[in-house]
Amino acid sequence: MPTGIRPRVNEAKEFLEIAKDFKDPKEIIREALSNSWDANATEVSLEFDLIRIPGTRRKKLMIKISDNGDGMSDSKREGIDTKGIDTSELEDFFNLGDSNKPYGSIGTKGHGTKIYYKSKGIEVDTWKSGEHIHAQTEMPPWESLNKGIIPTYGYEKDLELGKGTIIIIDSFEGKQKDFSTADEIIEYIIWYTVGGSFGHYFDNQRKMNIHLKPTGKTLVTISSGFSFPNESLNLDEGSDNYCKMFGPETVFCGLNDNNDKVEVEIIGAILGESRRDIVSHTYDMMGLWLCKDYIKVQRNNRIIEDVFKGQYFYRNLLMFANCQQFDLTANRNNVRLDQEEYDLAIKGIKDFLNTIKDDENTVDYFNVKKT
Repeated sequence: MPTGIRPRVNEAKEFLEIAKDFKDPKEIIREALSNSWDANATEVSLEFDLIRIPGTRRKKLMIKISDNGDGMSDSKREGIDTKGIDTSELEDFFNLGDSNKPYGSIGTKGHGTKIYYKSKGIEVDTWKSGEHIHAQTEMPPWESLNKGIIPTYGYEKDLELGKGTIIIIDSFEGKQKDFSTADEIIEYIIWYTVGGSFGHYFDNQRKMNIHLKPTGKTLVTISSGFSFPNESLNLDEGSDNYCKMFGPETVFCGLNDNNDKVEVEIIGAILGESRRDIVSHTYDMMGLWLCKDYIKVQRNNRIIEDVFKGQYFYRNLLMFANCQQFDLTANRNNVRLDQEEYDLAIKGIKDFLNTIKDDENTVDYFNVKKT
């Protein structure tokens, strides 16, 4: 009887499926900003341009990402062992499933930059430790993956002082209109990326200026970070201008089976209707967001309903609950539910929401809302 048979992994199909798993083309912005943030960049530029394809009337979407971060090296890292193979920072950029990011942070699965493969070419220039590396794919990534071929890349390097990384993505497979309106892109950045981090409420004071050029537009600059409006507790003239902050507070949720502490960092507010200009769509954005790395990942208003015993309280609450032990799905759009840490975190969040529900300010606000 045959034994010890090792199942084969169709590597090209896995690459293809991971790249397809990004449902929104703008997720390339999320991945780019996270990588620049992890590289300690203080400045990052996102430029989107439409370039006419020679001999046709059609245009292709070109994306240029540049930052002043730490850059990448092709040196194998001492003490880093990924699935039995030592890798370099440059290899991790192109590889699937390899990452040197700290355990518990969002990028540990090594999937993020795979969205770049939805293109006709990837070109990288990066500077680190007095060396410059120029790397590029040797065949069209998306076309190759759809044919069952993993696209190869090559690189050359020379001695050159510099700092940061420049990435050019040729003919990105996204809707061109998704990258044409500054306000829509800025909303996405502030709401769904590290550009909207609320870590400054928990002593993470890092900032990163984001320079954005939508297709056909001029460059605009965004300062990273999400901020709640100033508190206003006066209900004498109604509830519209009301804002009551809760937190920032770190909630101990219990110990997992490994005796590790599970904690949730929570901050939020009750917001009257006139104080909700920090969100574009009340029905889509208000409520409770589960977060990791201080980035909003998934809204879960069922938790609010369970505590407040009603369906519409979420319209008045904007709460962020950050847990570094949340495990995310491959595309980072959802929190996995099948983990002990998730259950402990949700219990801790509910306990915190119960204190909000019973707070005299909350009771006063909803009493005024009823009148």
